[in-house]
Amino acid sequence: MILLLAALAVLDYCFIPALQNGAARPIALYLPVLYVAFRWPREKIAPAAMAVGLVRDLLSSGPLGVELTSLIFSGLLLDLAVQKMDRNSEPVKLAVTFLFVQTAFLIQWVLGGLLGFSQFMTWHALSVSFGSAVLTTVVAPLFYMAAGRLFRDDGSMLKQYELFG
Repeated sequence: MILLLAALAVLDYCFIPALQNGAARPIALYLPVLYVAFRWPREKIAPAAMAVGLVRDLLSSGPLGVELTSLIFSGLLLDLAVQKMDRNSEPVKLAVTFLFVQTAFLIQWVLGGLLGFSQFMTWHALSVSFGSAVLTTVVAPLFYMAAGRLFRDDGSMLKQYELFG
């Protein structure tokens, strides 16, 4: 998982800016948190969100801790949400991906504003967050497919619920 985060960090900061649409761009480092939520036991969501938040905080020029805090809160909300939904449905995965990214950005927006960073509290920042959520959702299926092959995921964790169906 550490090598995956390192590879995604390089992708996020070196290659993905080429896909940038205005100021919006896909955030590849958010996708492992979502993959963990969809495919792994729920106890691993918070540590995955913390690891991704720490990496994003250390590599960004924003205020330290804002991204970490927003991803932990978003991860906790994600944990609550995925307990009640079909984790194998592609439309559900895409909708949850969009909502997770948007929620993480909105929490960053509020935290940055509360800490006195006025560049967070603009309408432009909100439009960038929406565009980034859309672009991340567009590239998410590729990541989910690649991660499934990387971790040799057959979805067996989710099949335990089919015994009573």
